Amino acid sequence: MGHDVHFLERMGRLARTQVDFALSLYRDPELVAHLLSRVELPEGAERVAIALDGSERPPHVVVATNGHFVTCLGSGMETKDLPVVTRARLDTAAGQMDRLRSRRAMAQEAETEESLAGLVGRLYEAGHELSREEFMAVARWQPILGPHLFAEMFRIAVDLDDTERLVVKMKRARRRDEELLRTYWNCLWAMGHLIVLAGMEGRGLTENYPSVQAEQWGVISWPILKRACLPLAFRAAWAVAAVGRPLLVPYKRRIEPDASDCALFDTILCLAAIGARHPRLRTQVLKALSPREPDKEEDPLGAATTQIVKAYGQIVEVGYKNPERMDQWALAVGRQLCLGVPAGEGKPSPFATAEDVPETIALAVLANAEGDYLSDTDTAATAVRITFRLARAKPEELYLPREYLETYLKPWKPACTLAAFERIRRADSSRVPYRAPTRHGRNDPCPCGSGKKHKHCCGG
Repeated sequence: MGHDVHFLERMGRLARTQVDFALSLYRDPELVAHLLSRVELPEGAERVAIALDGSERPPHVVVATNGHFVTCLGSGMETKDLPVVTRARLDTAAGQMDRLRSRRAMAQEAETEESLAGLVGRLYEAGHELSREEFMAVARWQPILGPHLFAEMFRIAVDLDDTERLVVKMKRARRRDEELLRTYWNCLWAMGHLIVLAGMEGRGLTENYPSVQAEQWGVISWPILKRACLPLAFRAAWAVAAVGRPLLVPYKRRIEPDASDCALFDTILCLAAIGARHPRLRTQVLKALSPREPDKEEDPLGAATTQIVKAYGQIVEVGYKNPERMDQWALAVGRQLCLGVPAGEGKPSPFATAEDVPETIALAVLANAEGDYLSDTDTAATAVRITFRLARAKPEELYLPREYLETYLKPWKPACTLAAFERIRRADSSRVPYRAPTRHGRNDPCPCGSGKKHKHCCGG
């Protein structure tokens, strides 16, 4: 490919340090292509000005949308009607590109292209039995797969919607149905794996999809939460928390009077997770979960919804005020689950005491704990408390190492999918009278597990 001669001839318009920076861009077409793919340009735009310093005014380099460098604009010159990419946006893209190259190099050293296909295939075949080792192997390719993971999750969600219309009323499994039921189960769990991998992009996830409207980001967990599977709910909440601030306002706006029980829990769980992972956002989360009591003339949320949101808000406030104590409580629960009766086919627990259980194993067992957050509001409240710790876990800590799968996970049976259908039927049913989670009185034991009265502990 020939050089962009006109651009090179106009570099005399720039200061020496700006020349060096402009040349570094010129020599990095992959970065420029990455940047152009992630900025939203006006329809019909053929060129864009890229800022070389912190100002939106020149010095700029002008680049065609096909990646060719056109010219340089020195200080005092005008961009006219050219769209401008700020230096901050450029630096963000450069950081993303550095991470992509680093992890791509690691992946290419460790795996072949054929094994990548096999690893991705496991996301769709393993169901709930994807091991930590398998997840970490796929995660090494996340920067390459990243732009496709989120879209693929929603494609699966649409396929599951179509399948559920045909089979969700099934209550008994015939032998000929087993393949369909297993495929459904695997796809359901594939959504959970994909949303964790997509969430590893962090705030960059929203930048990968500039055409998605702000309010649409408030429902990215809904395809998973509406299917009422607790381990998948934990994964969705982790991903929302990993993205963080860009999703705070979209989720706050989802607290509505006509929200179903399942939709309300989705919103509360994800807001709680955002605040748990990002302490600076906790005040905004608590404000959203503390609606004012409705009066007789104006009832913006409705008495029932207000009661539910405020009850969960109290739980979230306790967790935010005492994060270390809630962490200890969550790990204690996870360790006790590790010591319980094995859920697998007879393989005993390898741990004699709670102190023997590594934190990373306790977290993985918690992340895969079963529970019905639709029928049992105390289970839902416990799930919110557990999310305080899981939201800050490493993504691989949501998965059990291979050696523990048989001990702590039940093998798939058709009954697993039929139970999922039953949960979906309840989630889709019309709203029924709903009991808010227990609100703790000042003389009640503190929910953090300290053993003290609430007024002398977190409620003081």
